[in-house]
Amino acid sequence: MVEQTADQLLERASSHEAKQELEEASALYETVLQTAPGSPQAQLAFKALSRSRERAEVVDPPKEMLKEIVVLYNQRQLAAVAEKASALVEEFPSSFVLWNIIGVASAQLGKLDRAIEGFHRASDLNPEFPDAYSNLGNAYKAQGKLSAAVASFARALALKPDFAEARNNLGIVLQDQGKLAEAAESYKRALEIKADYAEAHNNLGSTLQELGDLGAAVESYTRALEITPDNSVARSQKLHQMAKMCDWSGVSEFESVKSSIGIEGNKIPPFTVHSYEDHPQRQQSRAALWAKESYKQSPRPLPPRPGSRLEKLRVGFFSADFRDHPVLQLIAGLFRNYDRTQFTISAYGYGAGEGGKPRAQLICDVDRFHDIDSM
Repeated sequence: MVEQTADQLLERASSHEAKQELEEASALYETVLQTAPGSPQAQLAFKALSRSRERAEVVDPPKEMLKEIVVLYNQRQLAAVAEKASALVEEFPSSFVLWNIIGVASAQLGKLDRAIEGFHRASDLNPEFPDAYSNLGNAYKAQGKLSAAVASFARALALKPDFAEARNNLGIVLQDQGKLAEAAESYKRALEIKADYAEAHNNLGSTLQELGDLGAAVESYTRALEITPDNSVARSQKLHQMAKMCDWSGVSEFESVKSSIGIEGNKIPPFTVHSYEDHPQRQQSRAALWAKESYKQSPRPLPPRPGSRLEKLRVGFFSADFRDHPVLQLIAGLFRNYDRTQFTISAYGYGAGEGGKPRAQLICDVDRFHDIDSM
């Protein structure tokens, strides 16, 4: 048997400790103290052993109780998971496992403040637990706190450099920040760790698409489909980029899935396959599924009926294309030609930046313009 160095033993012990395998970690730290007494490694081992023993005193719930929570989670009874874990943490407040469970369940229930509290408590109790930092990054991303998310993912990767999921999620945040080259690099590093990571292939394709490298994007989407053939999002984006390049070799591929893609199973952006067919019913079905899955808020009640008839009918237009864009160019005359004795026209723009001269003209042509991008 090959004798291990003190550094190798410390690395193994740290890995066991991070997994809460405290007996194995303690045994390895003891070995370092015995085989390399007085060395810097022995000093590190002594400190780590003390920490490990302190942590061993932290009482987690019995395994049977944790197993019950896991069963509930697998059954997707998330409210019950959060409730049960929150009750147990009153009895076992130093259990980082419970706090992480609270965070995971709360995040999936949309209770992000509670989720962040859970992940913070888990990481405070076990600073070497990379999953807590990765989960915290995801929660911050959901809140739109992208810089905080990047910092959390960086901490997770410092603890576990081969954490493919954290590298993929870091790439998503970097992409949201517009740092496309950095995002692509993060996805590529995730794929070096986990070559069959379909989500990372898909995300890399999305980033390459934004960078204008459509051929490479198609290759990434194709790789994602080799791993997950039912990946309708990757297939729709692959076909969309091929159409942009006037590569119509994907027509037969679309024909084989046209009755189901974006209609059954997962949603797809409905515009991605418009160039492949003119079928109003299927296009409507794709748009309906996209809207249903993307915008799940409950409908608001209708406002009360006004007591008296308004002098003018109020009409509002919402668009992300109130800028130098074909949509605004095509409908500009509509705003100018409304009968202002009968209508009051309002326009609400978002996601369009400055908008240039077309937006300036629109503002002159409507009664009211509201920039709602920050809402």
